Amino acid sequence: MYRLFFACVVLGSWAQAQVEAHFSLPKEEYAAGEPVLLEYTVRNAGAQPIRILSATPNTFCSGYVVKVNRTDVTEPHGCGGGMSGGSCLSSGRPLKPGESVTEHFMVNDHDQMRTPGFYRISAIRELPTSVESDLTALYSGPKVKTSAEFDVEVVEAEARHVRSILLPYFADLSSDDWQRRSTAEQVVGTLSSPAVEDLVLRLHDNPRTKDIAVRALAAVNTPATRKQLAEIALSNGQDRFSEYARFSAASALGGSGDRSYWPLLRDLAARQPPGQAGGLISSAARLGGEEALPWLRDLLRSPDVKIKADAVFPLALTGSRQAAPLLIDMLGDDEEHIPEAAQNALVQLTHHAFNPKQIVPSDTAAAHAAWIRWWSRNAESAPIYKPGEYCGNAAPLE
Repeated sequence: MYRLFFACVVLGSWAQAQVEAHFSLPKEEYAAGEPVLLEYTVRNAGAQPIRILSATPNTFCSGYVVKVNRTDVTEPHGCGGGMSGGSCLSSGRPLKPGESVTEHFMVNDHDQMRTPGFYRISAIRELPTSVESDLTALYSGPKVKTSAEFDVEVVEAEARHVRSILLPYFADLSSDDWQRRSTAEQVVGTLSSPAVEDLVLRLHDNPRTKDIAVRALAAVNTPATRKQLAEIALSNGQDRFSEYARFSAASALGGSGDRSYWPLLRDLAARQPPGQAGGLISSAARLGGEEALPWLRDLLRSPDVKIKADAVFPLALTGSRQAAPLLIDMLGDDEEHIPEAAQNALVQLTHHAFNPKQIVPSDTAAAHAAWIRWWSRNAESAPIYKPGEYCGNAAPLE
């Protein structure tokens, strides 16, 4: 059941004798909810020291490209997954002759491999290498390209078994070893489940684990963890971390599916200065769905253009058919950027867009008219999509 296809392609003659690299996967079978940690080992097989790229594996600057496909049944492709965006630190790591280093890439860092079944993991990495210490030289130097495929099975597991698997990672949150602690933070922040609810509820009170608490609470998503997320969102800390934690907690509640919290998110958004409430309005709209539409309509009537602009795209996040005509009306708005925001929202909501070969994007009047014609024909039959369901090319309106 387990298969491995290995290839190592080296660009640059000196590196061919210097660097060996390979992927490996420790097991053929994993419990649902267990971290799947792909190992990547690189060894300096030469006689002189080298430098290799050093970056957190599950970030875009690390050079990993890992894909997962279900092989026993056909599953719809979600819109999540892929590398983490945002800031990404990288540097050059020295590697002495004969020395090797192993990194762990967490394959199920997003929503992959959570359901029992059979999966194929495809992995590629291009690793920059150099004999010089300068980071610029490292990026422009020879690259070692390694690829592999693995077939694995994910099986159903009892909560107590999942808990026993995750417990060592909670212990490693206090490790002095940076790599172990980093892997533990990733596992706990992504794969925490009701099986470890009690441990997750303690994370925010510990200064060493406070920064991953919101992620873990969102992953567990039980009444108790949602209550703590609401408490964090309503907290009064004044430092930058507290502000980030409040926003992250509100965003997590927005994706929780528990609509009892949507009035809280609406009230939090109302407290923000104009032009700074977009994220909270989006979270409230996503959670409130149809219930949020009257509130969003009121925001669109605001004389403050910043408030008005913040409410345009969140209309699409309600996943409501009633949002489409509101957005089509906004295509005719005179305020700068609002027609563009409405167009983007309509793409999210309907998976359609006007054909740029027929309508110049700057011709907002023509785009507005095209949408009016399309909606008059398709108001009752056009599929309407919820957040996360759009991740492909939009169909042309006409």
